[in-house]
Amino acid sequence: MIAPARIAAYDILSAVSSGRATLPTAVAAARATLHDDRDRSLAAEIAVGVLRWRATLDHLIEHFGRRRIDRLDPEVVEILRLGAYQLLHLTRVPAAAVVDDAVDLARRVGKRSACGLVNAVLREISRKRHALPQPPKPLSPLDRDTSVAYLSVTLSHPRWLVERWYDRLGFADAERWLSFNNRPAPLTLRANRLRTSPEALRAGLADIGIAVTPGRYAPDALIVEEGQSLRDLGPSEGRFLVQDEASQLVSLLAGPDPGPLVLDTCASPGGKTTALAATLQGRGLVVACD
Repeated sequence: MIAPARIAAYDILSAVSSGRATLPTAVAAARATLHDDRDRSLAAEIAVGVLRWRATLDHLIEHFGRRRIDRLDPEVVEILRLGAYQLLHLTRVPAAAVVDDAVDLARRVGKRSACGLVNAVLREISRKRHALPQPPKPLSPLDRDTSVAYLSVTLSHPRWLVERWYDRLGFADAERWLSFNNRPAPLTLRANRLRTSPEALRAGLADIGIAVTPGRYAPDALIVEEGQSLRDLGPSEGRFLVQDEASQLVSLLAGPDPGPLVLDTCASPGGKTTALAATLQGRGLVVACD
């Protein structure tokens, strides 16, 4: 039987690649079909990881499959991507289980004729995971062609963006930025000052086994370091929202007293809007649209 998380990850990737849904919408829909928090977490990790490393994965699929991505059925491409990602980035997952589930998933989506290809490509990636055929780091940072190939494929970013950053920043700074940009973001909360303070929220979370540290920039940010799933907390009573620091900082640009009437013209999904509302302390009007 195929692991439910892998089926959910495939559904997410298919929805995003086809344009039927955005990544957050597709993840939310898939998570709703899963009953185990571990499956929800794994499905999201695989799907987001595939999108993050897609340039590298596609390069390897084309190399070992000996054909261009656009010559493969979309369903087969997504199966190969999610299998390759697991083999290279989720080392605790047995390789045999990843390959077997990928082959079974090809059958499940009606691509039985591609089972041999899926099996062969993924087994080859697994065997050569420590010596992958990827563009090497350039010997000279002034070698533009080699630098761009390395940065765009091995560090998995769009080529046009890599070229822009390489030309503007130089190789070393571009490499540092790309490496940072591909690291998973931490889970960050924003304390709702209408209900609590960051200090009180931190103490309350510690009492139930969730360790957080203050954010680096936003005053209300708390970064979750370890502990149980937030789903197990029960009602949060509006004490916090999940919101990254960059989003929190946007609302701070309006200043400590943005005035009695605030218009948020890019409101979805609402984190910045509620942050602005908290700043008003119930004394103004926030109009949110998108």
